[in-house]
Amino acid sequence: MIGLFLLSKLNNLLSLVNNHIIIDSLDTWPNQLINLLKQNQEVLTSYLNFEKDIDNRAIEEIDLRINRPKNEYKKKWDSIIDSINKIMKSKKFVGFHCTRLINKELNIIKKDGLNPLNLSCLMERLKYLYNQNKISKDTFEFLKTNNLASEKNRQGKIYFFHCLDTLLSCSGIENLLKFWGGEAIYRCCEDNYKTKNELLNTGIPCIVLGSLNYNQLNAFNPEIEIRLIKIFLNKSNMQFNYNDFDNFAENSVSVIDIITYNDDLFDYLTGSNFKF
Repeated sequence: MIGLFLLSKLNNLLSLVNNHIIIDSLDTWPNQLINLLKQNQEVLTSYLNFEKDIDNRAIEEIDLRINRPKNEYKKKWDSIIDSINKIMKSKKFVGFHCTRLINKELNIIKKDGLNPLNLSCLMERLKYLYNQNKISKDTFEFLKTNNLASEKNRQGKIYFFHCLDTLLSCSGIENLLKFWGGEAIYRCCEDNYKTKNELLNTGIPCIVLGSLNYNQLNAFNPEIEIRLIKIFLNKSNMQFNYNDFDNFAENSVSVIDIITYNDDLFDYLTGSNFKF
């Protein structure tokens, strides 16, 4: 029964994302990509094993860092990379954005999508919370002057990650789901117990599924093809390291859907690791 339940939830997710690709879910990949990788699995494995062997030897053999041996599979590797690029550049991808939202925000985002962070918008959101008695005057005044919305690496950006595995990581996303307002807010109130407590009780944890183009991934991560290859090979118990990556959009992003804490799919995606 547990297996059937998980299969049901997986099917729910696949139905939800429809024609969008989740980077580490082969069930969402186009058949053309799967077939290409299957046909070239031996070459891809040989290329990566050669590179890994040289990297390991170069720890002791310093000359290998300067005069790296030629990989005999490089020409074929480059050709496969180019083929993956041609397949994927017209596709849409899921970007995961974890946050905590009140009902009004949730409904607006479902309708209008996610917008880049800016100070003016944050002030309006804070004012609304205060007027609705969701935060105290002390918290309102504190957050008006204690936030990071104008920081260069935050202003005008919406951040995403792209792998389902990251949703299982408490350390990576717990605070985003735990405190209203995102990192630009909660990073400023770590020593303010009253404010932190109010933010803990504001809104509901949400996983927002953003719809991103291929070039919106490559703008920040130029090696998405290599990640896809490694993820594919790892399904056959071949261990090639890869990591999820933070990615940002600088324009509005349409939303596929929002999975809330009350949804069974939230527990499925997070492995029930979060209890708020």
